[in-house]
Amino acid sequence: MVDDYDLTACLECNPKYINDNCQETDLGFGIEDIAEIVAVWEGEHDEHNWIWILRLKKENLPNPNAPQFVWLEAGCDYTGWDCRSWVDDIIYRHEISPFEQQLQHTLNVRMSLLKQLNEGKAETWREKMDKEFGLSK
Repeated sequence: MVDDYDLTACLECNPKYINDNCQETDLGFGIEDIAEIVAVWEGEHDEHNWIWILRLKKENLPNPNAPQFVWLEAGCDYTGWDCRSWVDDIIYRHEISPFEQQLQHTLNVRMSLLKQLNEGKAETWREKMDKEFGLSK
């Protein structure tokens, strides 16, 4: 079971969205169809949208070749999801590509380096092992 208040409220209040052809269409899935939240950007009411990357349950897909990953971008005004909310963007993908995996790796490395600039150098594996076995100076 997926436990994310904002995602649940978003899907309950926005079962449809306006597609690229300016037509209202079904999202194509509900909270019960989600296997996991792969990633999330937590938005803020009346500010930035929420962004979820979701993996849908294979058994709930309309056919075996249906896209399993979803990029869902949505937001709401200060009153919350049940008053005025929207889905801005939804993209279906069959799988995460090797290019996206490499990009994620590169971003993780860069974020780690930025964190170390702000918080201090992280211990290397060898430094951790030396400390664990009492070999550090």
